[in-house]
Amino acid sequence: MWDETPTSWQLRMAFPQEAKALEDIMIANRLQSLGLITTKLGSTKASHFRIKLEDQYELLISPVDKGADGYSEWFTWNAHVHSQPANDCENPMPESSIRAHIQLYYSDETGRSQIYSFTHHHQNVETLIRTALKGIQHDLGLKLKPITRKRKGKRN
Repeated sequence: MWDETPTSWQLRMAFPQEAKALEDIMIANRLQSLGLITTKLGSTKASHFRIKLEDQYELLISPVDKGADGYSEWFTWNAHVHSQPANDCENPMPESSIRAHIQLYYSDETGRSQIYSFTHHHQNVETLIRTALKGIQHDLGLKLKPITRKRKGKRN
């Protein structure tokens, strides 16, 4: 037992709270790197990110999957064997994808209301958001854009 290296799955099952915290940090960092204006919401076992959109809309994204002890999980990890393994290594390379519940809200002086809701699955956070917005445009006819942070030294 002592000379065995635990798998990522074993670590996730043994430390679900820590796994959730690390996944939340990864999602938050990716959203920030995209320049999106976001707010993290949630409880001990589940997190949500609110993304501001133009025209008083917002997306609320939350993980779909539940893992050990009921902690939410953003990422699904799959082992994938590449046809040309790096360094002649035949071990599967882990690849992740993200599954999220997407909710579209509209806010005005009368309050906040949910307009649309669906589950979405993609390879990373950026394509998850982009394709969710394209799906909303296709289904509802709303061409929504996220509000982004202004970068220093950038003129409008």
